[in-house]
Amino acid sequence: MIYLVSHNKSLFKTDKYVEATMEQAMSVLLPLKLCQLDSETKGLDCHTKDLLTIQLGNRDNQVVIDWTSITKEEKQIVKDYLESDRLFLGWNLMFDLTFLYVQGIYPKHIWDGMIVEQLLYLGYPASMREKSLKAAAWNYLNINIDKTVRGKIINDGLTTEVVIYAAGDVSYIEDIKEKQDIEVEKQGMKLAVELECEFIKSLA
Repeated sequence: MIYLVSHNKSLFKTDKYVEATMEQAMSVLLPLKLCQLDSETKGLDCHTKDLLTIQLGNRDNQVVIDWTSITKEEKQIVKDYLESDRLFLGWNLMFDLTFLYVQGIYPKHIWDGMIVEQLLYLGYPASMREKSLKAAAWNYLNINIDKTVRGKIINDGLTTEVVIYAAGDVSYIEDIKEKQDIEVEKQGMKLAVELECEFIKSLA
């Protein structure tokens, strides 16, 4: 189920997701110990481009938070959640963290599937194994993620199509992690993964 937290009522004219208050969204998110994390932005530079959405969830439920329209109090709720002791799973989290840091949000515990994939295939030719989320979803889950919407976000901003796309990016990472964990264990790389993921925060 996809939930949207937004005060932009024009985004609610669809049956593809459910309108939710921040309190309702938190009732879905608070039980999670592992939470998938992603964001959508108006560009690549965190200092000059806007943060559009923050996506949180798991394989069953995804919450898309319209950062451009929620209140200061609601943003504090999101900040408190992201700075909790939960483990947040993402892909190329260094990018997302830069935008969160500008907002004064500092997640404590992160796991980056892209970094794990790079460690697992370190030393192999780059062309042998693409490291994108789309590639990982195909390689590990045999799922083809449609990423064509991503190119529209800079010009179109937050639309119904973008909300659905954004939710999709926090649907598969936990399942990919389970597959990667098996390979990490085989190669004795658990400590390397922990160190590299911790370093991402400083690098961001």
